[in-house]
Amino acid sequence: RIKKLPWMSRNTKNEALKKILTKYHASLVAESFYPQDTLNVTKAAQDIVVSAPNAILCVAQARAAYNFIHHIINKGLHKTSFLCLSTLIPIQATLWKARGVHIITSSVVPDPVRSHLSIAKEFRRDLQKFLPNQKPSAFLFEGYINAALLSEMLKLAKPPFSIEGIRSTIENLGSVNFKGLPLSFDRNKRTL
Repeated sequence: RIKKLPWMSRNTKNEALKKILTKYHASLVAESFYPQDTLNVTKAAQDIVVSAPNAILCVAQARAAYNFIHHIINKGLHKTSFLCLSTLIPIQATLWKARGVHIITSSVVPDPVRSHLSIAKEFRRDLQKFLPNQKPSAFLFEGYINAALLSEMLKLAKPPFSIEGIRSTIENLGSVNFKGLPLSFDRNKRTL
């Protein structure tokens, strides 16, 4: 039996958010949650609306966030800014078209549409060539970068290929400029 494990628990996310806000001398004026794996956001929206915030940090899944923002707008907070994670990028255009709501999202990759990096230009060219009906998105771009990195690591790794050999190639990469992306391997965090 497979159990679904969240990347981070609600408490971990909450503590991480509060730590970041403290670092920048900011604090929450209100906070609320909705039950995991549901779309039951009514109580969360009611809890937040009472404080009439100028900005809302929205950490949620796309459908729940859409419903939450819908409730917030219907309660009169038309000028509230919504600051969201990249998981909400897919609903940006829908919210704008349907409700006139602009949400601000973060992403681990550069803007796939506006970036002038060579990897972004290559991505747009290949997307047009191989998937002409797809619009550039952060998700597609992140996958493209990952595939391009893996391809490059396979060129640098010595055959016969193994997980250990590829890992060693990445660990010994040093600081590089990969098609406009500055990369280096962090031995403490074990990340590129």
